[in-house]
Amino acid sequence: MQPKANWAYCASAGSGEGRDERLDLLRGFCLLKMVLSHLWPQPVDLQIAFGFVSAAEGFFLISGATTGIVFGRRAERAGFAFASRGLARRGVQLYLLNLGLVFCFFAAETTRILQYSQIRHPGFSAGELFDLNQPYFLQVLPRYAVYLALAPLALACLRTGRTALLVAGSLGLWTLVLAQGGALAIPYLENGPNGGFLLLSWQLLFYGGMALGFHRDRVGRIWRTLSVGTTVVLPGALFLLFVGLGVANSSGRLGWPVSLVAQLFGRDQLAPGRLLDLACAALLFFALVDRWFVPIRRTAGWLLLPFGRSALYLFLAHTVTYGFFLSLAPWLPFALHGHPFRLALAGGLHLALLWALARWTPGRRWLAL
Repeated sequence: MQPKANWAYCASAGSGEGRDERLDLLRGFCLLKMVLSHLWPQPVDLQIAFGFVSAAEGFFLISGATTGIVFGRRAERAGFAFASRGLARRGVQLYLLNLGLVFCFFAAETTRILQYSQIRHPGFSAGELFDLNQPYFLQVLPRYAVYLALAPLALACLRTGRTALLVAGSLGLWTLVLAQGGALAIPYLENGPNGGFLLLSWQLLFYGGMALGFHRDRVGRIWRTLSVGTTVVLPGALFLLFVGLGVANSSGRLGWPVSLVAQLFGRDQLAPGRLLDLACAALLFFALVDRWFVPIRRTAGWLLLPFGRSALYLFLAHTVTYGFFLSLAPWLPFALHGHPFRLALAGGLHLALLWALARWTPGRRWLAL
């Protein structure tokens, strides 16, 4: 079925700021799913609705693509050195902000403001405060910061026609982790108890996305030659297959050994099945947003576009609101667990606060990318 011609995306339908609003919508959707998935306690299992892939994979992939677009243009206009300094500076900013939150949570746990101790666990050592594996969903941004700090090397490859070298190197590191059984962590950086998102595995998403974003025009020309069967029907069918497998696995009806499921779909090492699930979901959802951009923007843009444009800022902010949520839960005069209406109300208030922060606070521009 063909969408109406005036429903499809065109560059002139953008924000006027040089942004690709298809990516903003999709990243906003990923952030929305991440925030709802982090709600404690969770009203429903949002993970199985997408098979084995989570919103974090989409977040890294789209953020890499946005980085490639923005800093590729910046390098073209102001020079490679200027763009590289911007990437390194942004990486340092994110790491320091994340580190500041870690110390705030540490202080809150020490003074017992937070009742659920996730940092001061048995065997805690002060060096863990600088680890990448942090609680309260603070594992994502420090990895993002590392990837940004190293992104000038990727940008140099992309600008000098060595995209194949970048992709081959990224695939090689990912394959190396798989060859080590998905247990190749960086010493002194990934030793904490709140593990996940192995640095050498998840870089494939960020730098792969960065290559796609940098070569946006070339990729766009190829995209326009693909049929609906290639972009919607085939990936849609495979995606539904992964969703079915995920539901069966979650309910215990799949019957596959746990070790096999971890080897095929494990999160930490970004296992091959999980990567294929992501590829199918990315193709399908991008195609739907591309072909039905106008009605999607009209109906959901008011929520998803502010979230997508301020994704880094809001992800950082939601870790704070999540911490407050944990600290207040024991003092509420009613229980949230097992009460869908109360959970929906709490989630709605949480999202409303984040939406207001995206619309009206200066931090959204400082961390916009």
